[in-house]
Amino acid sequence: MIGEGLVENFIMYVVREQLWKVHILKCKLIKPSEDMRVAFSAILRITDGKGYLFVRNLHRPETFGPFGGVYKYFEEAVPQLDNLTFHPQVVGPGDDMKQDIRGFLPRKNLPKFLRWYRSGANRETYSDCLCRELKEELREVGLPKTLRVPPTLHFRLVRSVLEGPERVPGQPYTQLRIFEVYDLSPTTSHIKKFLKRLLKEASESPNLIIADAQEIRSGRSREGKVLGHHCGYLLWHKRIRPDTPIFVSAPELNEQTPSVQLKTAREGARMGIRSILRKERIPQNTHNESVSANGVDGDSNNS
Repeated sequence: MIGEGLVENFIMYVVREQLWKVHILKCKLIKPSEDMRVAFSAILRITDGKGYLFVRNLHRPETFGPFGGVYKYFEEAVPQLDNLTFHPQVVGPGDDMKQDIRGFLPRKNLPKFLRWYRSGANRETYSDCLCRELKEELREVGLPKTLRVPPTLHFRLVRSVLEGPERVPGQPYTQLRIFEVYDLSPTTSHIKKFLKRLLKEASESPNLIIADAQEIRSGRSREGKVLGHHCGYLLWHKRIRPDTPIFVSAPELNEQTPSVQLKTAREGARMGIRSILRKERIPQNTHNESVSANGVDGDSNNS
């Protein structure tokens, strides 16, 4: 029975891969000059055994998502990306999106772009990306400087999720996104201590939350906080909810923001949630009525 299950899973994997290749080929043949938006990310699954840790999103401060973000390319990749007519998507005056593997290119160039990405040449590795994002996001949400990320971290790939190619509602382009989900492996005492302190901060910081599978599936925590659709990839390989609305400019956070009171802590051109929440004004008895009492079956997951 186990052998039959492995064979069945392998066949389904091969079928999905072949179907995906057909979709990529269609991008080259159908409307080849139309824009395709791409965004390739690594996201981190951190759990306390009951729920999963999420952090407030920099560009969508009303939303929480996993630690992690979009891969960055190196300067050496620029000539090749120029040849593919890749145009990075940069929102706001800050530099946090500089050299992100997130932008637009003609649909006909998508196969070559994917070959470059999968080669791993002249771009961050998953380890480089996750370590950088973890340090940046801890700093952005104002966690104590004493909460230092260990110099060496170990990760384990959980799954790679492909979204698209598909139309984006209300936008004149198609989109392909890749979310690579990794576990942070507690292989050393330093990593174990770091994870313990980080999870403890979730009970004290308004910019961190722990949500269980029911809350992830419903898209909202029991305290009323919005969970991004990619939170579901920590548990499932398929999208279970629509994406949150795209951002068209970096949000300006100030004390007039309706859902929370914010303490401004901007440095230079840094945008978004370096403005730290002073106090959440959410009723204590807020509950999500759509949460099932029977739980959620996981199938085995993030800019």
